[in-house]
Amino acid sequence: MASLRAALALTLQASAVPYGYTLTIWSTGAVLIAALGAPPVSGVMSFTAGAVSAYWLLSALSDKDFDHAPPSRQEYRSLGRLHWLPITFSIGLAALFARVAHWWAWPVTSFAATSIYVLAASSHLALIGRTRDESKR
Repeated sequence: MASLRAALALTLQASAVPYGYTLTIWSTGAVLIAALGAPPVSGVMSFTAGAVSAYWLLSALSDKDFDHAPPSRQEYRSLGRLHWLPITFSIGLAALFARVAHWWAWPVTSFAATSIYVLAASSHLALIGRTRDESKR
């Protein structure tokens, strides 16, 4: 039973960020579809372009300093418990953008959802890392 719990902990650690982001991007797309109807191919492409653009921009702006200790299992577990904050905010923002009902709701919503989720998860991990580093002093 201990090995199953250890495997479960490792699986949760490895999937924390992809899981939260998947819920974020799927939920925001679903909100737009419910409000605007199924998008044409150009809407799907622009939704994808918005998400990819946010990811690219955040990647370009990120610190390339990877000398910091990676988060522990407990720290990742903590991140997984707070998924609801950026996901809920992203869904609310998608609902707001859906009210406008213009073609740009597709790329703007996915750009915003991606940015919100990645920045929230990164902020959470940075705060945990800072707290951990301060406790070692």
